[in-house]
Amino acid sequence: MCRLVWRRRARRGLCLCLCLCLLAGFTSPLLTVRAWEDRAGVVTLSSGVLNVRAAPGGDLVGSLANGASVTVTGTETDGSGGIWYRILYQDGPDGAGYVSGSYIAILPDGLAAALENTTAVVTAGSAEIWSAPDTTLGRITVLGQNSRVTLLNSLSQGDTAWYYIKTASGLYGYCQAALLTLSQETQPGTSREEYLAYLGSLGFPASYQEALWQLHQLYPSWEFRPFATGLDWAAAVEAEHVLGRSLVPGDSPSSWKSVQDGAYNWTDSTWYVLDSGGWVAASREIIAYYMDPRNFLDASSVFQFLYQGFDGTTQTQEGLVSMVAGTFLADTSLDTDLDGSNGVTTYTAALYQAGSAYGVSPYVLASMMIQEMGSAGASDSISGTNSRFPGYYNAFNLGAFKDRDFTAVERGLWYASGGNDGSTSYGRPWTSLYKAIMGGAEYYSAHFVANGQNTLYLKRFNVQGNDLYQNQYMTNAAGAQSEGRILAGAYTETMRSAALMFYIPVFNNMPDSPCPMPTGDGSPNAKLASLSVSAGLLSPEFNRDVTEYTVIVPNETAAISVTAVPLDGGAVLAGTGEIALAEGSNTVAVTVTAPNGSTETYTITVVRRQADGPVSFTGAYTLSADGRVTGVAPGTTAEAFLTALGVVGGTAELTDSAGAAKDPAAVVGTGDVLHVYYQVDGVSTLYGNYAVLIYGDVNGDGAVLINDLIKVRNHLLGTGVLTGLSLAAADANRDGSVLINDLIKVRNHIAGTGEIQQ
Repeated sequence: MCRLVWRRRARRGLCLCLCLCLLAGFTSPLLTVRAWEDRAGVVTLSSGVLNVRAAPGGDLVGSLANGASVTVTGTETDGSGGIWYRILYQDGPDGAGYVSGSYIAILPDGLAAALENTTAVVTAGSAEIWSAPDTTLGRITVLGQNSRVTLLNSLSQGDTAWYYIKTASGLYGYCQAALLTLSQETQPGTSREEYLAYLGSLGFPASYQEALWQLHQLYPSWEFRPFATGLDWAAAVEAEHVLGRSLVPGDSPSSWKSVQDGAYNWTDSTWYVLDSGGWVAASREIIAYYMDPRNFLDASSVFQFLYQGFDGTTQTQEGLVSMVAGTFLADTSLDTDLDGSNGVTTYTAALYQAGSAYGVSPYVLASMMIQEMGSAGASDSISGTNSRFPGYYNAFNLGAFKDRDFTAVERGLWYASGGNDGSTSYGRPWTSLYKAIMGGAEYYSAHFVANGQNTLYLKRFNVQGNDLYQNQYMTNAAGAQSEGRILAGAYTETMRSAALMFYIPVFNNMPDSPCPMPTGDGSPNAKLASLSVSAGLLSPEFNRDVTEYTVIVPNETAAISVTAVPLDGGAVLAGTGEIALAEGSNTVAVTVTAPNGSTETYTITVVRRQADGPVSFTGAYTLSADGRVTGVAPGTTAEAFLTALGVVGGTAELTDSAGAAKDPAAVVGTGDVLHVYYQVDGVSTLYGNYAVLIYGDVNGDGAVLINDLIKVRNHLLGTGVLTGLSLAAADANRDGSVLINDLIKVRNHIAGTGEIQQ
């Protein structure tokens, strides 16, 4: 490889003149910082012409087209630090002038052909492209990570290796070699079969390839790379299904909304609102749809996989203006800094400046702002007139989520104000739209782009290894796809002809075909409000979330009636009614079909005892046909209870309502379950289950105290609902209903002026 040494030689006459001027007390806004032997240069522009001026920042004396050849004789800097080249661009003494150093590429000596058409990729976070191999001279542009360039020459300057390069948009300049990696890839074939084979060699599964081939047909310069997450697909979807991590609008179809614990209120068939604006938890199925990259390999949605760093060669303010047309960001009458003091008055100018300053695509910033504020920009986050936080702005809704003290908008503005400690990080407080845009871009760059979340997809679904499933910019399950389509609007057909690079996630153990969008609607509530039998005792006690029950009935019970009531009035029941019983085990299946078609089945195993069951009870307790044990005094221990039971011909054990064995010294309470067994041919057989009922012991702790009184009172007031054994225990006077007389009896029992009979 040919390596050239960059040579520089000072012009003594020029330096002497400068020194004499300074000694004479002459003050000039210009300082000649460097001169060298005449060097060949070329004008490098993405559009328009390059103005030539009589002096740095002076009068216009001519113009040059892209690719024009010039001779550079020295550099100067103006009072603001801008780099200017003194050039000769035509024959004669009048051919001298000054041009901005950001639009001239100095040609290396002896331009070699050895690197012609060799390509490289920016592997650093970004790469600055300079007009010469010197970072104190004019900067032509900044390329984002993964941008592709063509290498034209190599050279060294001191200890630093440089490449002379051409960008995808046709600009020329110099890039430090350490920021680039040579590409070893071969170009894909032109036929469908060749291209699919090429995609497979990169690591794309077959289920991705056809859609990418279609995109390749539309935009042959686009390049696609698989981003191997290393994560199991089902586990990743489940991680994003954690309550509160993924949300959908409350008016979405029911199949889009979750019914997991904390997401859905089964009692009244409604969803809990988890964020301001009516957002509710997303279902596993809709999360899988939006997480599956294969659903979004079209010419718009694919932009969620585009690298979102700043690239001055493909991102222009003109493109930004085109992108935001028809949205509030197109408004040019609004001064984003309130007083015009910084010279950046429009949304597009502020967004482009912010993107350039912090290495973030201004197109991405604009799509984020439209997504968060709405296309009309009507959000109170940027009105400046919020009643709790007037004068503050939050352009990207950073820190905006509902909590105990604030709505989502209020909390975002609280963050914009500096929070509790008045923090000044990221330019806070954000007292203008300009400050909110600049500070928000700085925050986004530091916390997302620099964190490896360098596509819109990874911003929403953080599956790239750092803070897995955490640090996700939004909870909207559709956020990446939505912003991707907005971002796509920034790219004209001309801009789409560039070599755009898309990084598309691939998971382990993905389904063979893309996950479909769920379409079902209607109430998903297939739960029961109650389930009861005409004989025996449901064990365990009914709970809408428990679907397996056992009932033991005497041999003389030839049939049993099963009754159920669904929680949702629109649900349909099957399996209830009169059920004939054979001796031994009988299975009764009660199926609930919700309005949306989902089902839940409750299974009751009804055991009809054999005729020769030898068990009897000689104790003082009453064991009823409906499976209850009464006559137990409050405060009775488990050991004393079993002793007093007087089982003959069998054995007995006592558990709590959850099935855990009771400690002998523990107090028996309402809801505890007595299990009685007998021997048949040497095999222990369940004779029956009986629930303990202690009148007045409503909360099941084995005593009648003030907490029980409160539960009865709340039931009567309608502020609490008692069911099952708790309701039966509240019937202290045993008249079959719970009324004020029962409340009085419980009160008198506690006060010692009366006693509840068991």
